[in-house]
Amino acid sequence: MVCCVCLNDDGLSRLVRDKGTIGQCGYCWSPKPNVEIFPLTLVLKEAERRIRKEWCDPSRTDVPFRYIEDYLSGCYSFSEVMDRIGWEIPNWTLRTDCVQAFGDHEWRRIKWLNGANTISSAWEEFKHTVKYERRYTFLGGTKGETNRKKSTARTIQNLFSTIDGACRRASLITQFDTGNKFWRGRVFNSDDTPNIPSDLTSPPIKCCTAPNRMSPPGIAMFYGADDFDTAKMEVAASSGRTPLAAKTFIGVQFANVIPLTILDLTQINPRSSYFDDDSAADKAICNFLIGFAEDVSMPIEKAQRKSIDYVPTQVFTEYVKYVMKGMARRSINGIKYRSAHTERGCWVIFANQSECLANMDPEQGRVSRQILGCVDGSIRSEEIQ
Repeated sequence: MVCCVCLNDDGLSRLVRDKGTIGQCGYCWSPKPNVEIFPLTLVLKEAERRIRKEWCDPSRTDVPFRYIEDYLSGCYSFSEVMDRIGWEIPNWTLRTDCVQAFGDHEWRRIKWLNGANTISSAWEEFKHTVKYERRYTFLGGTKGETNRKKSTARTIQNLFSTIDGACRRASLITQFDTGNKFWRGRVFNSDDTPNIPSDLTSPPIKCCTAPNRMSPPGIAMFYGADDFDTAKMEVAASSGRTPLAAKTFIGVQFANVIPLTILDLTQINPRSSYFDDDSAADKAICNFLIGFAEDVSMPIEKAQRKSIDYVPTQVFTEYVKYVMKGMARRSINGIKYRSAHTERGCWVIFANQSECLANMDPEQGRVSRQILGCVDGSIRSEEIQ
């Protein structure tokens, strides 16, 4: 028997309170007057009913071909599934019993069973369309298209505005005052002497030749991190240099010299219990935002990177930059997301090289105001082992 307190989840605790009886919990063993208990097997049966709507045993599931790539990207133990759905059980014995009850097979999220009109399936449809069908005219219809493709275009047209509204309702658009610091760095040969800060700003346009997480070739953006170690790991993971012996990672801090309006994907928090069917609409939006943040953080080694891998997040980033607005109709200046390597904060600031430097070459001129500035005395280096 388990009590509603030990379950530590509003939805499952409500089930225990509604159907349970007053008694002694088999896990906390402390006297709790007027606390309901219920058989753990029945609690887990209800939990499994809800979990299997979005998660499955991959060895027993047929996957539609168009979703194989995304499907294969995430494989989790049930303990990791609990973490991802926000089911935190402080009592370790109870948590262990729950994990064992669900078996030791792998779990994967079922992204293709969410329904044709949900925000999650629309995002999956969008990713497939811009990666494999049409990249520059996906918002418009074409004469002679099938009804399915016309319906897909209409769904995608509504997708970004729906995401925009979801971000606003989740309070993810945040204003940051001046003075926030961001670490940025590069890998150099150990005998190199880089020019600071120009060699550590956003790259010059002529050097933007490879696709990045949120910027296609030719578009310069500033990628930074909350701390030195995260910046180093992000750069090393994407450098594609094997091995990195006799290399040095050199980092420096930049700070924003103007207030920034940021889409902060690190602040996504579930608004209700994962097991509460009464809040299905809010939960669907929350689940989408969590999945979208995972797509943004997805690590792709440079040596394995295909030009299409980042197309969906690049397109959405452009929407954020030019269409999405913050308070008082302010333009969005960047996106904050979690590092796939450290879970700490990473940033992409919509700033090119000229917007990271206080003094420009007079021949280049300044086409826009300064957004970021190098922090004096912040340079730091570390040999890569």
